[in-house]
Amino acid sequence: MQEVTGFRRTSKLQPMSALGRHWSVLAGIEVALLICMAGCTATAPSSSQQEAAPPYVKPVDVECDSIEAPKLQHHVNPKYPEDVRKQRLQGAVIIQGILGTDGVVSDISVLQSPSKTLSDLAVAAVRQWRYTPAYCNDLAKPIRVHLTVTSTFRLDQK
Repeated sequence: MQEVTGFRRTSKLQPMSALGRHWSVLAGIEVALLICMAGCTATAPSSSQQEAAPPYVKPVDVECDSIEAPKLQHHVNPKYPEDVRKQRLQGAVIIQGILGTDGVVSDISVLQSPSKTLSDLAVAAVRQWRYTPAYCNDLAKPIRVHLTVTSTFRLDQK
């Protein structure tokens, strides 16, 4: 028997499977993270138009009201080997880490993943990414910030 964990909004309430609820939540998280990634890779404003960083740029160990968001400088796509595809492994891997003042992501942990294999592939790629660091205008120096990244593996994409 199928486990009922929530309800879909229709003209009348219908049970939603656990899998349907999971994908619904995942889609919401993925949209939020894509918005974050778009902001994190946006160009920093010029000195004449400096603005505070978006609210998702959170400092790690300092208080700062005026942050320039980090910019992705070097991106490496995760490998998706044929043997992994043959296992039909796919889905989103959500990774969290700390972006240091050197532009390197460290303290990486996997928040959500469909498999350990995909987690390992996504983490290996993110370890190679390089950013310009986030900059605290209040302190006039680069700062460490929390970073969340989603890597989506899809069988229909090469």
